[in-house]
Amino acid sequence: MNPPQPIVASGRPWPSLLRSCLDQFGAEAAGANLGIVFLADPATEAADEILKALRTETGVSNWIGAAGGGIIAGGREIGGEGGIAIATLRLPRGAIRLFDLSRPTMPPGEGGLAIVHAPTDEALSADALVDLGRSTGAFLVGGRGSSAFEAGQFVGTPGAGGLVGATLRAPVACRAGLCRAHEPVGPERQVTAALGGRLLRLDGRPALDVLREAAGELLVRDPARLLRQICLAPLEDGDRVGRLHALLGHDAANGGLRIDAPQLRGSVRFMRRSPGYAIDALRDQANALKRRLDRRAQLALLYVSERRGPELLGPGVGEAAVLQAALGDVPLIGLRTREEIFDARPQSHAAVLCLIG
Repeated sequence: MNPPQPIVASGRPWPSLLRSCLDQFGAEAAGANLGIVFLADPATEAADEILKALRTETGVSNWIGAAGGGIIAGGREIGGEGGIAIATLRLPRGAIRLFDLSRPTMPPGEGGLAIVHAPTDEALSADALVDLGRSTGAFLVGGRGSSAFEAGQFVGTPGAGGLVGATLRAPVACRAGLCRAHEPVGPERQVTAALGGRLLRLDGRPALDVLREAAGELLVRDPARLLRQICLAPLEDGDRVGRLHALLGHDAANGGLRIDAPQLRGSVRFMRRSPGYAIDALRDQANALKRRLDRRAQLALLYVSERRGPELLGPGVGEAAVLQAALGDVPLIGLRTREEIFDARPQSHAAVLCLIG
């Protein structure tokens, strides 16, 4: 028997969207004990009412979710209008535990995987993610939504602030992977002078000269294109590429670069966005995760940066459609995010894919 397909509705007003979703609940959702809901603005404004109706009218008691400027259901992406995407799961009793770190009465349980949603109005705290990972022993995946509204993360009701979500423990099987949209440009570099968000020298040379050598003079002379194309990544654990940081500009007078990071140290690499690389990474990750999962997947969850999409891939190429084609009959829902979470680390410009079996 195939897993139930996502429930989805788009447009306005939100009561019509909600009624459409409730009408789509069928017999295949009977017995489900975890619901995941993603909202696309402006439907987020009615998150309280939507969640209350889902709890009381569907028979599913446990709900988590988040909101953004865009959501994904199957091969379809909804953005620029209200939307609701819902998936339900039937998991073994005792394998699910909801948490809300702003409420002492809802601490996280121990689990193999933690689905984590963060407040939309504040940057992810790396320390908070590490603490959550240590306290649960779980592998963390998720994101910070891109909603314009404060009620951007849900666990039963809209969260009051702090990390919320659910831990899933054995016998539930989960596999997750990180997909980037940028590929390395040039060799590893060593930061030899930096001040706050200004990167002054790499390998003892002006950082702008090193960038010009890696990216090319023509790109450096086109600031708008340069800022769209090039990011900088610290190297962690040897040669592992860490969170990408956008270039904000450069100073021709002193040869420095301005970046959206407090201060970088150690080894770094320039990264250049590549639409082809991004699409291949999504396909490859979907196929790899299906092979690694020791059973049929009930659901695929996607957290994908709002900096990707048409801006990266160009018109006519949809990440949702590409990914759903690679997943086959595995149901897919997803959320556009301001930051992504993978392995208890904040990420940017990325896509995080998780299969739940």
